Amino acid sequence: MARLFVTGINLNKNELQNARIQNLSAAPSSPVAGQIYFDTTTNVLYFYNGTAWVPASGSTEVIQDIIGSSLIGGTGLTATYDDAVTGNTTIDLDNTAVTAGNYGTTAAKTASFTVDAQGRLTAANEQNIQIATSQVTDLAEFIDDTVADAVTGLVKEGEGIDVTYDDAGGTLTIAGEDASTTNKGIASFNADDFNVTTGAVELEDTVVKSVTTDSGALTPSSHGISILGGEGVDVTHAGASITVAAEDATSSNKGIASFDGTDFTVTSGAVTLNVDRIEDVAANLIVAGTGLDKNYNDGAGTLTIDIDSTVTTNDGAQTLTNKTLGSGTTLSADLNANSNKITNLAAPTNAGDAANKAYVDGVAEGLHIHAASYAATTANLNATYSNGTSGVGATLTNAGTQAAFTTDGVSPAINARILVKSQTNTFENGIYTLTTVGTVSTNWVLTRATDFDTALEMAGGDFTFVDAGTTLANTGWVMVDEVTTVGTDPVVFQQFSGAGVFLAGDGLTLTGSTFSVDVTPTSGNASLTNTGGAVEVKVNTNDGLEVTASGLGINNGTGLTFSGGALVFDTANGYGTRKLAFAVGDGSATSYTVNHALATRDVSVQVYENASPYAQVEADVEHTDSNNLTIKFAVAPTSNQYRVVVVG
Repeated sequence: MARLFVTGINLNKNELQNARIQNLSAAPSSPVAGQIYFDTTTNVLYFYNGTAWVPASGSTEVIQDIIGSSLIGGTGLTATYDDAVTGNTTIDLDNTAVTAGNYGTTAAKTASFTVDAQGRLTAANEQNIQIATSQVTDLAEFIDDTVADAVTGLVKEGEGIDVTYDDAGGTLTIAGEDASTTNKGIASFNADDFNVTTGAVELEDTVVKSVTTDSGALTPSSHGISILGGEGVDVTHAGASITVAAEDATSSNKGIASFDGTDFTVTSGAVTLNVDRIEDVAANLIVAGTGLDKNYNDGAGTLTIDIDSTVTTNDGAQTLTNKTLGSGTTLSADLNANSNKITNLAAPTNAGDAANKAYVDGVAEGLHIHAASYAATTANLNATYSNGTSGVGATLTNAGTQAAFTTDGVSPAINARILVKSQTNTFENGIYTLTTVGTVSTNWVLTRATDFDTALEMAGGDFTFVDAGTTLANTGWVMVDEVTTVGTDPVVFQQFSGAGVFLAGDGLTLTGSTFSVDVTPTSGNASLTNTGGAVEVKVNTNDGLEVTASGLGINNGTGLTFSGGALVFDTANGYGTRKLAFAVGDGSATSYTVNHALATRDVSVQVYENASPYAQVEADVEHTDSNNLTIKFAVAPTSNQYRVVVVG
């Protein structure tokens, strides 16, 4: 994009070097007197004289016009000057009365021309050639030669044909050539081998008989008869004998085969596969899988499949690994844990149920123990709450993007118990069951657990243990206050220290039951420190930080001051960079005063268009005094056409 100047350029009598005049294929519109351009179509430099575009003196156009007006066609010549397109002057010969054409080009014609003093043909004609008989020495010879030349020119010798001209006798002879093995022509036939009658040629019977009985033996090499062997057959020629024999059979060729006595029995041409071979093949095809052993008795021809030692049997002592007891399993003797723990034990519901540690601790603490929850929420669920019938059948239904239910980094299965403890509306909290898992086309649904859906079951001190989750696995939670009305009163859970496990969050460390602030980052330098048991900010006074009675602050240096609690440059003493912008233009004035009030002439000024493409322009800028600038234009700008930016 060309830089726009809105004022004149004064080179102060300095050279404009390596300049190039504006190149256009047509004259620019709305020109002013003195404007110039170079026409790329005619390669001519033009200037505008206030009325019309005029070629510059000494240009190609001027030279062409001078030459075009100076060249004049003389006698027999015409000069034509093309001023509009090429600028060329063409000199052409004038036409005469002679008709354009060829004269005297045939043997029977002769040409006649008339030439004037300028060397031009002014007349042209032709006439027939006339030769007196007395001028021809031997007319007959002339005719013979002429006819012979004409005939031999038309009749060409082909295969089997000779054309001969006898100049002395004046005769032209066309004759057939003798036939040969390489040339077609006239042939005669031997009477012993051929019989010729009225142009029909027949082969004598004696010749045919002698061919078939000549050598007394018929061989494929001499008579072209050949018997070829196919798949499984060999053919051998020896003199007058031809031998045909079967080949041995292979995996890739049919032929005569013998049968291995180990695998086959052959009786009177009947082939039978041996039973022992069938047994061997079948035994090799059967492979023992997981939990099975295979034993093949080749002599007896029997294959035995047995369960191996990894499979549980009714009898015998075995060590079980990675086995799960299904429903309905009953112990017939005491279970010896052999000093090991029974883990993941659910809270007891019947008098004869085993009790887990959480239940025992809860009883000791006076808690109301509920069955463990699979996972717990860590943030508010985007869900719609329905209170059911005073809490019974109350639900939380997904109100966001449909997807499978997840919480704390895990995806619970259907009917899993979920501790909801982080709702914004705390009355929605409680122990729920995942009754609909949710997909991309269905909402997940949580329904209040049947042991935690009435006010009687929310009496305070209700405890549940969380089994899984990225952050809350193996933690215990207890409800703080009693609920009188389900769906109205808040339900608040807190982590229970007696039966759960405390987790140290980000920035904390846990030693035993004592939390400490972790001031050491995983990478980089620490910005906090523990001093005398208190956490303090590490202050780098060399970089301008300080701690005062008001707290951590910046120690301002030269050129910086605090004003209204903010750090600012001391511009009154010349520090910092300041920027101001002004819109100029009213449609009439060409000079504008800009008051920047920066108390210095040492400022930078830029002017650019106030509309797209916001191009920077060059105007006259005068640094009038330390607080004002004068911006001048050659043509008055329109309203707010330009923006002036002052930096200093």
